[in-house]
Amino acid sequence: MFIKVLRVLAAVMLVICIAGLIFASAVSAPYDSSSFLIKKFTVKEGDSVGKIAGNLEQSQLIRNKTVFRLLVFMSGRSSSIKSGEYNLSQSMSPVYILRALLKGDRQQGRQQ
Repeated sequence: MFIKVLRVLAAVMLVICIAGLIFASAVSAPYDSSSFLIKKFTVKEGDSVGKIAGNLEQSQLIRNKTVFRLLVFMSGRSSSIKSGEYNLSQSMSPVYILRALLKGDRQQGRQQ
């Protein structure tokens, strides 16, 4: 009985570790690391995290809006995203994009 419990716990831990690795990969991988194109992206006053994430995904700046929403939730700073117009690139990771939106760092690069 004890061996079965250990096996189940080991399997659960393995699944959690694999899920963590997949999440870490998703938040650190840019949409297109070879792209140097800068895109204008606007965050309007009052936009929800879901709206911002959806717009980032639609603009092809992030791959997965759910992963971005989870990243924002885990940061605990969803109400700290600054409105404004940003210059963002597909070569930025979701973590870097979130950092720019939190800092209000609107001039990340030159428009091309």
